[in-house]
Amino acid sequence: MTDIHKHCPVCSTPIPMEETTCSSKCQTILDNKQAQVSKGKNIMNVIMIIFLVAAIIFFITRFL
Repeated sequence: MTDIHKHCPVCSTPIPMEETTCSSKCQTILDNKQAQVSKGKNIMNVIMIIFLVAAIIFFITRFL
C-alpha cells in the first residue's frame, strides 16, 4: 500500500499531506501564478466598474 499523500500543484510530484509544494522553486512558481490570477481578477473588476459607470451615465443623459 502507498502512504497517504497529495501531489504538488506545480509539477505533480507526490508530497506529504502537510506540505504545499515539493520545493521552494515550485512554491515560487505557485506564488507567481496566484499573483497573476489575482491581478487578472482585479483588472476584470475595474473593467466591470467602468462599464457599469458608463452604462449609468448613458442612461441618465439619455432620459434627461
